[in-house]
Amino acid sequence: MRKAILLAIVACLVYVATRALAQDTRTASPETWEMQVAAPFRSIVDQAKNWPIPVYLPSLLEAKDFENKPIRFFVTAESYFGPKGYQIRLGDRPDCSGVVCSLGVISAGIGSPPTGGEEIELSHNTRATYFEGEGNCHNTLIFIKNGLMYTFALPGSKETLIQIVESALQLGPFPVASCPDLFDLRKTTWGMTKEQVKASEELKPWGEEDDMIFYRSELAGRSCALAYRFVDDKLVSGSYVFNHTHTNQSDFFTDFDTMRDLLTEKYGKPKWGDTTWKNSLYRNEPEYRGLALGMGHITKTAGWSTPSTDISMRLTGDNYKVQFGIGYIGKRFEDLAERAHNKKSKDKL
Repeated sequence: MRKAILLAIVACLVYVATRALAQDTRTASPETWEMQVAAPFRSIVDQAKNWPIPVYLPSLLEAKDFENKPIRFFVTAESYFGPKGYQIRLGDRPDCSGVVCSLGVISAGIGSPPTGGEEIELSHNTRATYFEGEGNCHNTLIFIKNGLMYTFALPGSKETLIQIVESALQLGPFPVASCPDLFDLRKTTWGMTKEQVKASEELKPWGEEDDMIFYRSELAGRSCALAYRFVDDKLVSGSYVFNHTHTNQSDFFTDFDTMRDLLTEKYGKPKWGDTTWKNSLYRNEPEYRGLALGMGHITKTAGWSTPSTDISMRLTGDNYKVQFGIGYIGKRFEDLAERAHNKKSKDKL
């Protein structure tokens, strides 16, 4: 049932054209980054080297107090560094604990900015959201990079905060290896809301329905549609549906093998897979395999499984048109996805 539902989700998507997802791959060398990062952060550089997500820290960290005196920052012991994010707390002394001595926070993790802020365009194709602090709260600037939300909440004026964040963008992320378990699909995790998924993508949606968001994308040079599916505003599954064409439809078998190899490189050997002949007319005639595929005589499948996700790839055809896609479904949302899929099917009757 699990495979059937996943394959059904792949088969029902609409084809669209493509373009590649742009990501921020600019990084400083470890030596340069360590020398240029602002002085208060140099005490945690060795820890930053082991963090599994890109780290943005400023080369500039300056602000003045109410008496117009320079503020001296320290990274406090309350800072947190975890597998899916970090929170660097700053204070007027290393042992600062509480609001009185707090001088702000720099953090990163999965999420999306709250609503109501001021949209600001920063360098390096970065869109940010600014929130003016009230009471004891600091001014805050939030930006999204590669699906992660980076937050800078610091003392000082709006202009000073922008300068600090710009220095972090200019220096670039610390070049750490990405963590394969951080996300479930691209830069998303199952259960995210629509707004969180949109924030994770640097692409603009191509189309949107109540329970779907579509993007133009590509994989291994092959154009495809990327679709995210939601139930009750929770991300439950996603799919790539390829829309490129071949003069000789036999070339789709090469595409299948290429994508299977890439998925195997990332997720290991397929847990299951099969080649099924619905009609064996051309089974023993290799030169007609492409024709058999377009007529729906043959279907190829392969599947992988991670602790959080089931992944299925399917190649088939109908009425001389080839259908090729990859589907992802969150394991903890399988029942919810199945019920929604069945309800949607019944609603069409």
